[in-house]
Amino acid sequence: MLRFYKNFLSPNMVSTCRYLPTCSEYSMLSYKQFGVWKGTVLTAWRLLRCNPLGSSGYDPPSWPPRGLDAVYGPGSPVEDVAPQITVLLGSVLALYIAQSLIKEISYIL
Repeated sequence: MLRFYKNFLSPNMVSTCRYLPTCSEYSMLSYKQFGVWKGTVLTAWRLLRCNPLGSSGYDPPSWPPRGLDAVYGPGSPVEDVAPQITVLLGSVLALYIAQSLIKEISYIL
């Protein structure tokens, strides 16, 4: 899905990236470096931070996610439910991506 977005949809859109690497590059790096579960959490967290009120600049993928140390850091009080949180964030990410793709496709057509 990421490759489809990067190869076919992204070139047709105006570049408005606030972060380096871009969100799609960040996602690919996250999945390669940290695997599916952590990559999903990192990608979801990046997409949630990518908004007009968010920050900008150089933001490479790192674990635990910046700002979520209390949830995913070592010795966190919710360490036992971290996998469930990951599934929830992954579901939110999938819905967000599907909605964004539908919106972009409708603009192109």
